[in-house]
Amino acid sequence: MRIAVVQPKVDRSGGAERYALALVTGLAARGHEVHVFARRAEGLPEGVRLHRIPSVPFGRALKTYSFWRLTARRIRPHHYDVVHGSGKTTCQTVHRAGGGVHRAYLERTAEAGRPTGYDRVVLGIEQRLFSSPHLRAVICPSRWVAREVERFHPEVVSKIEVIPNGVDTERFRPEGREGDRRSVGESLGIPPQDPLLLFVGTNFRLKGLEAALGALARLPGAHLVVVGGDDPDPFREHARSLGCLDRVHFVGARDDTPRWYRAADVLVHPTEYDPFANVCLEALASGTPVVTTPANGAADVLEGAPLAGAVVEAEPEGLTQAISGLLAAGRAAREAARALAEASSLDGHVSAVERVYRRTREGAS
Repeated sequence: MRIAVVQPKVDRSGGAERYALALVTGLAARGHEVHVFARRAEGLPEGVRLHRIPSVPFGRALKTYSFWRLTARRIRPHHYDVVHGSGKTTCQTVHRAGGGVHRAYLERTAEAGRPTGYDRVVLGIEQRLFSSPHLRAVICPSRWVAREVERFHPEVVSKIEVIPNGVDTERFRPEGREGDRRSVGESLGIPPQDPLLLFVGTNFRLKGLEAALGALARLPGAHLVVVGGDDPDPFREHARSLGCLDRVHFVGARDDTPRWYRAADVLVHPTEYDPFANVCLEALASGTPVVTTPANGAADVLEGAPLAGAVVEAEPEGLTQAISGLLAAGRAAREAARALAEASSLDGHVSAVERVYRRTREGAS
């Protein structure tokens, strides 16, 4: 098939960017003719054609608006078998709602009453997208994202396909855990017998770091390693007030995340809003069990797998109990985590997306 993938950035800088790169790589490996429309792209496989979109480089609202306008002018859906978009554009024939629905996000985060200029731009683009005559399928990464799409855009109910995200089970592997645990522990001064909890995220407030710190304060001897590029100062103060600052380690944004996953005993991800947190699958593939919340689409994957992880509300008592249970399970939890991830491989995900492409192409012909 001749496939266009539309994404502002395609690289390893964030979840949406990494997803687009993995999808493009998987589609190219299957012999499809892949075109990428992006402001910036790095690491594209050989044979993939990049079409640069020179949108306004500053101001979140202007950057989003200009990328939408330029892609709408430049991409003609009938020139491709599939136009796949996962961002704030309207030219796609297949839309992956990887970020959920923006109206639902504002509602969940109590921002609905005071939308910014950026919010208004995104809401306008979303409305155009879901009413577009070109749209043939909407891929949702989880059941609750599908419910949100149905709620806010009932006109596309018949086009919804639920396909959970996949994970690169070769890049994220449990082998080498003991060495990584030793080196991380030595670099941060964490005794080898102390439980090591991991938090990974770029928005500490939204991803629930405050709740994670509350649980840490109830787990004497445990340490929490925080990976991510957000401002740590407000959370250092919170940890100090809880009396656990000496057991919190902020290490900033990292390129070597597989190492940190392997070193940890449990990933703690008490998010307030996450259509599907890839960090959970990455941890599972690394043999690290997960504690997260019902506000994470990745909770679908943990359903019926109590040894691999737990889904609880983002409050300290429940988080503490869930973490303690996984720590007590030890090796059994790690083995269950890896087994669960192997059923959610990236290759399987790309195959499922490819099947949607074929159905939509046949339906349009």
